[in-house]
Amino acid sequence: MKLMVTVVISILVWIPYSGKSQDSATYRISKGHVADILKMGDDIDSVLSVLSKKYRVLKSGTPECRGCEKRSNIFYVMDKKGLFFTIEPGWTSSTSNKIVRFATTREEFITKEGIHPGMSFAELSDKYRISNINYSGGSLVYIVVSGFDGSFSIEIPENVKVTTTDYAHKIPPDAVIKEIVLIYYE
Repeated sequence: MKLMVTVVISILVWIPYSGKSQDSATYRISKGHVADILKMGDDIDSVLSVLSKKYRVLKSGTPECRGCEKRSNIFYVMDKKGLFFTIEPGWTSSTSNKIVRFATTREEFITKEGIHPGMSFAELSDKYRISNINYSGGSLVYIVVSGFDGSFSIEIPENVKVTTTDYAHKIPPDAVIKEIVLIYYE
């Protein structure tokens, strides 16, 4: 049943929304702000109320742990092109009504240093100092940089074989940024 719900949500995310939306623009991400759309730590219900007037907002959930029945909410914000971004509330009593995670794969979202999804690892490395690289298997690594409250997911090409002990040295310069993720810390 959970797999079916996940598949249905995945399909919905890829179906473009035909409602009102503005044309492509650049949305600046800086100091926890996502343009004039939201600020990390904002009240999620207030933000969703405003977003739902301009975009289609879908609510889903993911299990909080393996085997858990309790689910954490994820809100998919859709524009006429498809998935615009996702936002999530926190899991603690002090953050359960706040936006603590924002993620987007859209190139319209750009950091103050000029980095956006679709750019390369080399371009990211030129603009930011890499402070940590996280890898737990699969084709994605998460790059944490100084001066940015979040991370960048980078896709490792299929022809590059990495392990949990050597991944940091094997990321090719042309590996592509797939997603920008902002995290709110109290």
